[in-house]
Amino acid sequence: MFAEVWRCRHRFDPGRSLPAWLIGIAHNRAVDHLRVHTLQTVPLDVVADPAGVDGRNHGDGLAERDEVQRALAELPAPQRQAIELAYYGELTQREIAEKLRVPLGTVKARTARGLRRLSDILTPVAA
Repeated sequence: MFAEVWRCRHRFDPGRSLPAWLIGIAHNRAVDHLRVHTLQTVPLDVVADPAGVDGRNHGDGLAERDEVQRALAELPAPQRQAIELAYYGELTQREIAEKLRVPLGTVKARTARGLRRLSDILTPVAA
């Protein structure tokens, strides 16, 4: 850039702002640089879908979510309710017991039985 300033010194007007003139030269050089370097583009069909937080494709997560929802629908209502409140509602077992007005042991039993049943219903994911 300093060479550019030296080459263009005859265009400087002392009646105007020196910093503005220098910024103008730097801006023009930056634009020239960007015009020379073209951006590489890649066709969309070559690019894979972005991975989710766990490294799998979002499409895989959607399929699993549907499978879990169908499996939850097969559970008895009390088991499904306890599991949904725990996992989707992010409640502790004690909070679930208070919300449902049932003993803590009942919530623990419903959750354990429901999870065991879910593991039987769901197909294991290949590693």
